[in-house]
Amino acid sequence: MNKVLLIGGGKFLGYWTAKILSESGFELTFFNLGNSNNSEFSSFEHIKGNRRDPYFKEFFKNNFFDVVIDFCAYSPIDLVNSRYLKCKQYVLISSVAVYSPIIKSFCAEDGLKVISKSEIGNLSNEKDLPYGLLKYLVELKSIEIFENLLTLRPAIILGHRDYTNRLSRYLERSDNHILLPNIKDMPFQYIDVKDVAKFIELAISQQFIGEFNLAANSLSRDYFFEILAEVQAKKIVYTNSYKISDYPLHEDELNRGIRTLSSDKALQHGLLVSPIHKTLSYY
Repeated sequence: MNKVLLIGGGKFLGYWTAKILSESGFELTFFNLGNSNNSEFSSFEHIKGNRRDPYFKEFFKNNFFDVVIDFCAYSPIDLVNSRYLKCKQYVLISSVAVYSPIIKSFCAEDGLKVISKSEIGNLSNEKDLPYGLLKYLVELKSIEIFENLLTLRPAIILGHRDYTNRLSRYLERSDNHILLPNIKDMPFQYIDVKDVAKFIELAISQQFIGEFNLAANSLSRDYFFEILAEVQAKKIVYTNSYKISDYPLHEDELNRGIRTLSSDKALQHGLLVSPIHKTLSYY
């Protein structure tokens, strides 16, 4: 029985990962702030705490886990204690946000990143840095620390138990239609949360290391929302008004490439992608 430490992420991806691993017989330990512990996992060990707190340094130094799954490393500072972990495999949940906005279409894991390594020394205070850049800095620091590192870069995660309200905001505006900005040929890419969780289980079982993009095939934004409208029995209404903050899941038009990433490597290693109707049926 493999011992697995799950750091953070209990509400959505962390929940489904824990559920799938527990059903497969893994021995789980949860380390998080205690805001999302689920009664389904009450038989497992739960440690409530802030991963940055020096108090927990001894916990990380004195425990061995076969696998560590890190759902909530948002800054290199978050590795201040977990760097002491002894494990056979460290699974870092990163993001497609580490790729440059000007990345070419259909790039693989070696695609252009948000910053070059030579520019990193010129960065200012981390608290002022954008999400994608911080995640990339976490990736680079993790490479320095952990020998058997698996880095997963999911696209926008959707599906059952999604608490983010990003997609729901489109549905809550009206009972009979979905409002979209009138933008032609905008690509869109996502991944079902259960598909990510199942790939994590596969990656643990087969001890994958390296980097993997996790995304369904890129499709047009309009097709995605047409399927959503069909599932919801609504119609699409377009508007010429476009303010990014008003439309979750939309990107600046310059960021087209980041919604066309290739997941061929993951697919060749066993990633299974759920039908879009199934994913959207949970909303």
